[in-house]
Amino acid sequence: MRSSIKESPKGLAKQFFGKNARSYDKVVGLTTFGQDTRWKKEIVKRITKCYPVLDLACGTGILTLKIAEKFLGAKITGVDITEEYLRLARNKMSSRQCLISAP
Repeated sequence: MRSSIKESPKGLAKQFFGKNARSYDKVVGLTTFGQDTRWKKEIVKRITKCYPVLDLACGTGILTLKIAEKFLGAKITGVDITEEYLRLARNKMSSRQCLISAP
């Protein structure tokens, strides 16, 4: 089914990202030439205190997991609109106290 310009951005995002969830982590690393990992490390390094954390557009939970590893026991909530990404994020967080949900 072709997308029309009249579709909502949320619908288009679900349509685009819903098809690549299983390959996303690998693809983002390749397409950013590994810079994604460096950016996320820098973000985590800049977090000095861990209040409750809200990870908007958490995707597959790459950054969410890095924050959870640095701040054991921290309350972290990851939110994304793509259910398949959230399923992958939940699997990564299975042993952590994180809430991963859709809006």
